[in-house]
Amino acid sequence: MFSRYTAALLGTASAIALAHTSVSVAQQTSQPQASNGATLEEVVVTARRREEKAQTVPITITTFTQAQLADQNIRTANDLNKALTAVQLCCNRGAVSFTWIRGIQGVDGYLNGLALSTLTASGLQSGLSGSSLYFDLANVQVLKGPQGTLFGESTDAGAILFETQRPVNDFEGYAEAEVGNYGHVLLDGVLNAPIVSDKLLVRVGGEYVKTDGFVHDFSTNKDFYDENYWIGRVQATFRPTDDFENNIFVNYYNFHGNGTAFVWTLVNPTGRLEGL
Repeated sequence: MFSRYTAALLGTASAIALAHTSVSVAQQTSQPQASNGATLEEVVVTARRREEKAQTVPITITTFTQAQLADQNIRTANDLNKALTAVQLCCNRGAVSFTWIRGIQGVDGYLNGLALSTLTASGLQSGLSGSSLYFDLANVQVLKGPQGTLFGESTDAGAILFETQRPVNDFEGYAEAEVGNYGHVLLDGVLNAPIVSDKLLVRVGGEYVKTDGFVHDFSTNKDFYDENYWIGRVQATFRPTDDFENNIFVNYYNFHGNGTAFVWTLVNPTGRLEGL
């Protein structure tokens, strides 16, 4: 079954620093030291709608940093699921969504604080819980256990937060290309530029992926399990003073493909059919 999906997300967030003095003191705090004298990396999370050290958050949380996402090649929801415990995915005709945490249903995903369930269910499952969320991420946070309405919706099982890389005050970027079998091609790149040093920062990036399907249906002459999508993202940070910051992002995702197909793996003459 041919499927096509297009989504555009627009998000903005502002923050006013009410306790600037305490922030300055925190910045002077020394980094924790490992037993061998090396500096341990501090993981900053947004599990309570503000930036905090993961060690101080009173929530059971599993965090994947940018380095961990790259090292483990986590690009899709299925990739993330393999690296998690107590989290299960439910597959439904090509639609993949986080369904259970600790065996309990009721999980929402958020991109930079924006609830992904504000989109249609089919769009959330087939698109935004797939590959598009994993482009240029700062971290992924899996909050296990009931969550309140801090993010706008209550969830019985937990929440999954996707935080993109924010613009920084440096001119930098990257580009990569990847090819493989079944006509696989991946092209992506990011450019970060300070328009006004430390005041107006912009980050622009995109990704293109194409992979031919590996299951052929002779009746329709189509190849299933294919990938054809591209992503465009623009982010800007406006910081006119030390006490005010506004972050805005636009995320565009265009996906089309043939979806999945039922494939017989075995037949039990006295029972039901088993397949993918």
